[in-house]
Amino acid sequence: MKLKKALVSTAIAALSVLLLAGCSSKSSSSDKSSDSKGKVTIRFSWWGDEARNKATRQAIKAFEKKNPNIKVKAEIFPISSMDQKIGTQMAGGTEPDVMQGLYAWLPQYSKNGDGYYDLEKLKGTLDLSQYSKATLDQGRSSNGVLNGLAHGKNTMEIALNWSEFEKLGIKEVPKTWDDYVEAAKKFPKGSHPIINPSPMFMVLTYLEQVTGKSPYTASNKLVYTKAQLKQGLKWYKDMVDKNVFVSRQEYLDAVGSQSLPVASTSKWINGEWAGDYEWSGGLLANETALKAKNQKVVIAPIPQIKGAKASGAISKPTFLFYISKHTKHPKESAKLLQFLFNNPTGIKLMGTSRGVPESKIAAKTLKDEGIVTGIVKDAYDYGQKVKSIPEVPNLENSDVTNVWQQQLESYELGKSDLNATTDALYTQLKSSLANLK
Repeated sequence: MKLKKALVSTAIAALSVLLLAGCSSKSSSSDKSSDSKGKVTIRFSWWGDEARNKATRQAIKAFEKKNPNIKVKAEIFPISSMDQKIGTQMAGGTEPDVMQGLYAWLPQYSKNGDGYYDLEKLKGTLDLSQYSKATLDQGRSSNGVLNGLAHGKNTMEIALNWSEFEKLGIKEVPKTWDDYVEAAKKFPKGSHPIINPSPMFMVLTYLEQVTGKSPYTASNKLVYTKAQLKQGLKWYKDMVDKNVFVSRQEYLDAVGSQSLPVASTSKWINGEWAGDYEWSGGLLANETALKAKNQKVVIAPIPQIKGAKASGAISKPTFLFYISKHTKHPKESAKLLQFLFNNPTGIKLMGTSRGVPESKIAAKTLKDEGIVTGIVKDAYDYGQKVKSIPEVPNLENSDVTNVWQQQLESYELGKSDLNATTDALYTQLKSSLANLK
């Protein structure tokens, strides 16, 4: 009897070993992020213009040369689909190891700090001492977990193709909205002083000047009244009718569903769109696109209304860089961020394709090398001196911005009148913000 029990126990033990070996073998073979030689692959996603893509690819090659055991797979999203793409990946747990992300992704995917990797667990690899407390705090979830690394300060600014303004006899950079109305009278049919791919920002800039307040609170409540929203909509449509802003229909006809960066369009290159209201982190492309034509690009101050209670300058982190909570290679992912933003070689290769970084060593390196020049320097200097209202992360939450886009398009394209648009915008904004809690 004892012998029988011993044989059974031995058989069970042997079977357990085989099962464990089988499970181990399956796990190893299904892990496609590493090979038999110990070389690992990490995925890195971003969006941007060709200048940014080229700079980032060059930096990746240098990183791989310095770290031969790490291969970086680039995933470049079109700006028109990157929000939807990352949302699908986050829902399925298939997001890249390292992501260039929106500020809004922080509360959207990691409200409680568990949606992304905790970067403070990687500070032995990622030098967080290069960032101020204020910069690091921008990447913290509501309960203080450091989920994102803020790249730099991003301010909505106006880049003017000043050569086009001078060609029309305009001698001074406009300082008020009324100045732009007068300037628009000199532009030929089909040409305009200002384009903005997202009209929402034009309305918000105006309403911040009117009210002195940001549109939403940190607890996701709408600050503006229905009457103020109506005022903002009416003002925006009036500026379109006066030829100051590019109409939505003209924008859609020129860009279609591709949502190309303004600098990539023939309208900008040919001077028909003579001013771009854009985040400072993306303005280098505007200057680069016009260099071949010897056109001069300048940063103009945010135009003011009479009695403005705020500058209307909207600011946020340029980007947050996130590491996936599902990554199998957190240390290698941190090494990539360290190289791109805190290593002199990576810093110089990345240049100012995303604006000037907040990393102390990055800012110093770029300035010492004379890389911060032209429109990038002017945009950086203006962003540092202008008094802006820092926005809450959900300013660009896709659910909220979609409400703005749908209602503004409906109004401007004549599908809805001012009163109906105001009612719908007010109701839907409150509902969308409430759903974010």
